[in-house]
Formats: sequence, structure tokens, C-alpha cells
Amino acid sequence: FANSIGFALVIGGAVRLRIYRGQGATPAQVAYLTAICGLTFALSGGLVIGTAMLLAPSVVALALPLDPLVLQLFGAIGIGGVVVYLRWVGERPRSLCLRGVKLALPGVATTVGQLAVGAMDLVFAGTALYVLLPGDPAIGWAGFICLFSAAMTLGYLSHVPGGVGIFEALIVIALPDIPAGALLGSLVVYRCLYYLLPLAVASLLL
Repeated sequence: FANSIGFALVIGGAVRLRIYRGQGATPAQVAYLTAICGLTFALSGGLVIGTAMLLAPSVVALALPLDPLVLQLFGAIGIGGVVVYLRWVGERPRSLCLRGVKLALPGVATTVGQLAVGAMDLVFAGTALYVLLPGDPAIGWAGFICLFSAAMTLGYLSHVPGGVGIFEALIVIALPDIPAGALLGSLVVYRCLYYLLPLAVASLLL
């Protein structure tokens, strides 16, 4: 639901509240879980897009029209932020206090696991679209994953449901070597497989 409708923290929190409240969870516990999921996405997204900016700035520049050196600087800042966070939660148990509610943060081992799962999610999603492309892009698979991560991040930050329009435009602009009509066809199939089909299944389950 959160993937397809947008506003992931709000939508995801509302759906979780409906599901978990029936299992005895309190609204505070659901809010805590939602916040941790948001933190996981932010950390893993920062790691993947930071790595892409640092190692393949010219590819990311296809979606973000910035100087490669600037992108590398942003990438280093993103990766550095993740490293600082890992060190911070690894020194001793940490927590955040929001309006009097104390939120215990996962330790370094759990956080590393979160980063791995989040990064794998982005890589698998990008590979699913890569397989659907009508031809091999000149930037190759690794370069495409970097481009995909940048486009996904920008689409997510827009809060447009599923990043529709923004994500597709960036991919089409960044891959001029693939005919736009055929590429848009692949993007439509990707949306059906990775967004509409899971949304339909989730709706039936709910």
C-alpha cells in the first residue's frame, strides 16, 4: 500500500495499525515499528545512492544533472552519515525521545542487517526492470542499478504515489540509446509486476 499510494510513513502506519491492533499491539508500538521501517529505508537508501554517487557519478548524472565531483561529494557525505550512525548505535544502547515517548534504536548488528535487506531490495527491484528492458543499456547492469537507485530515491522524495511520472521520465531521459516507446512499454510492465500486482494481492489479504 505504501509503495503504490505514496506517503509511506502515513499509509504504512495506518495499514499496520489496522493489522497489528487485532494482535494486541498498541498504537504506540505500531508507531515505533513504522518509524523503524522508515529509518531502515532512509539508511539503506543513503548507503546505496551514496555508493552509486561515489563510484559511478557520471551514470547518476544522467538522472541528476549535477557535476560528477559534486555528486561524489554528496555520495561521500551519505556514506559517512551511515558510518557515523553505525558507530553511534554501536557504542551503547541508544534511543530517541519524541513527545515524551522513548524509542529504542536497534543495535549495530541489527542495523547492519537492516542495511543489507534494504540494499538488496533496491538491487532486486532494479534487476527486475533491467531484465524487462528491450535491449541492454550502454551503461551495463551495475550502471543501471546506480541509475535506478537515483531515480527511485527522487521519485520517493516527491511523495507522488509510486513516484509515477518522475521515475519514468528520469529513466527515459537517462537511456537515450533505447527507443523511448519500447522503454516505456517495459516501464509499464514493471509497474504492473512490482506495484499493481502486489497492491491487488495486499488488498485481497486485507
